[in-house]
Parts: sequence; C-alpha cells; structure tokens
Amino acid sequence: MLRKIISGGQNGADQAGLRVAKEFQVETGGWIPAAWRTLDGPRPDLGTDYGLICHSSDGYVPRTLANARDSDATVRLAYDFGSKGEICTLNGIKKHKKKYFDIDLSNPPPPEEMANWLCENNISVLNVAGNSESTFAGCGQKAEEYLRSVLQIMEQRNELAGKVKAMKKLVIMRGLPWCGKSTRAKEIAGEEGLIFSTDEYWYKILKPEKPDVYSFNPRFLEDAHNWNRLRAENAMWNEKPLVIIDNTNTTAKEPLPYVVAGLAADYEIVIQEPTCPRWLEIRELLLDKRTNRDELKNWARNLEEGSAETHGVPAFAIERMMWRWDNDLTVAQILAEDKNNGST
Repeated sequence: MLRKIISGGQNGADQAGLRVAKEFQVETGGWIPAAWRTLDGPRPDLGTDYGLICHSSDGYVPRTLANARDSDATVRLAYDFGSKGEICTLNGIKKHKKKYFDIDLSNPPPPEEMANWLCENNISVLNVAGNSESTFAGCGQKAEEYLRSVLQIMEQRNELAGKVKAMKKLVIMRGLPWCGKSTRAKEIAGEEGLIFSTDEYWYKILKPEKPDVYSFNPRFLEDAHNWNRLRAENAMWNEKPLVIIDNTNTTAKEPLPYVVAGLAADYEIVIQEPTCPRWLEIRELLLDKRTNRDELKNWARNLEEGSAETHGVPAFAIERMMWRWDNDLTVAQILAEDKNNGST
C-alpha cells in the first residue's frame, strides 16, 4: 500500500509528485539541496508544506542519491532520459539496488499499468523523479496529470495509506544556539502551529517572578524536559494539527520521546533545521568535526557572543553540542535509538 511520496523538490516532475500526493492526502517528504536550492531559487516552503529536509550538500547529486536510497522504488517521468539528472537518478537506483518504473511522457503507458506495478511490488515509499522545467518545459503539468490518474485508480482500490496521518504534523527542530532555529520554528508555525520549547521552563516556571530572565539551572534540567514533553503530548492527544518541538536535539536520543508520542498519536514526523547562512556554514563543518575543529571552536565563541542577550550559552557548552551532533538525522535513526536502549 502506497504510504508516502518523496522527491528532490526540483521544478517539473519532482514538484508534480509532491502536489499530487498532497491532493490525495498522502504523506510527503524527501531530501532537497542545502539552502532549499531549486532552479527557481530557494524554496523553504517545500519544507513547510511537504516535509522536505535540507541535505548537508547544496549539490543536486547527493540529494538524488539519498532519495533513491530512502525509497522502496523510483518512478522517472521524463521526455529526455538521457539528461544528466535522469542518468544520476538511474545511477542512484542501481547503487542501492532499488526498483524503478520509467514513464515516457511523450507516450506514457496506461495509468493502470503503473498502479498495478506499485501494488504488485508492494511499494510503500515512492521516489518521484524526472525532467525539470529547464530540461523540458511543461513536463511538470504532464507528470502531474499522469500521477493524478494513477493515484485516482489506487484510491478507488483502497491502495493509498496515510490520509489521517498527513493531516497532523509533528515538526522536530534541530540546531545550535543563535543559529535561527526558533525563528524557523515561528515561520513554520504560522498562525496555527503550536511551539513547545524546553527553554520556556527557565523563563516561566523556575522563577516566574522573573519572566524576562533566562534562569537556567542544570539541577532542574530533567524536570524542564519532562514539563515540555508533557505539554507537547497533551497537544498531540488533543489532535492539534501542527506541533513543533523547538529544542537543540543534537542526538537521536533527545527527540525520541516526542517521536514515539507523535507516532502513537498518528502524526507525520518531520525534522527541520534553520535555513540561515550561518547555520548552513556550521552544519557543513560538522560533517568532519576533527578536520574542522579550529573553525568550529571559533564558531562556538561567535555563538556564545550572539546568544549573550538571550540564553547566554557558554562556548564550551556549544562545543559539546557540536561534538555530539548527529549529522542528517532521520526519523528511522531516532527510532533505532529506542531499539538500542531495549525499549518496546
């Protein structure tokens, strides 16, 4: 049963897949180049609206390979299968030994053929790829029309899953202090989203008589996290449509309780990071911490100075966060942490 459609977010076939999935209330996601890069310019709305995640690289190849890896199969919708993008996609498919189905948009097969193929191969997560508008103008509309026909057939057969889940979203924010994490959380929240941050405990609960003072005390850290988790869980059990966890979440272990609660309440889980240039530069350095040790130390001092008026996080504490930072964290990795700890 088709549960999720992912893509790389490019204009053309990629975005067509996301639009059709949302139309049928099927869960969406996928990797997009760093800084939300597309041929139309930065598109952070693809993260907000469709759950795409920024890759550590701003190149198109790494995210193409990641989407091929993280799906059960790929459908390529194209007029030109000899383009660089289609060749790269095929290389990723073969590298990860995944199934694929090619749709020649100049002479597409009957939609029933693709619907049958998805069902026969038990495809749960489908990667939608294909030509961009710059490769072949109008391919997005053609791909969208074809995929809509496929999903209409699957809907009639009750072969689509995730409709309720797609309506409720739990966003796990990640990022170091003074890197734009809370700003990004507010952008995602808009007017309806609810933001839950453990930092609120130090302002509102520990010393309520000083609501403008960040009264951090490590002795109460566990209490603070439990307080925030319970608030978020209550929101999810009350089926609030958009719940956002605004914590640093440096490792897989930290957001685990929220993810477990979200899945139990039938929420779609999305991981988001800041989009500001400062963070994008830091996260690139975090990919090779030992080689970039000196640069990261300098950044820790800069972040200490930047956060002085709000949280006042010392450089040594930020360095610790950097060293334990899990790069490109996924929901699967978070859930694996649950299994590693022997939880059920």
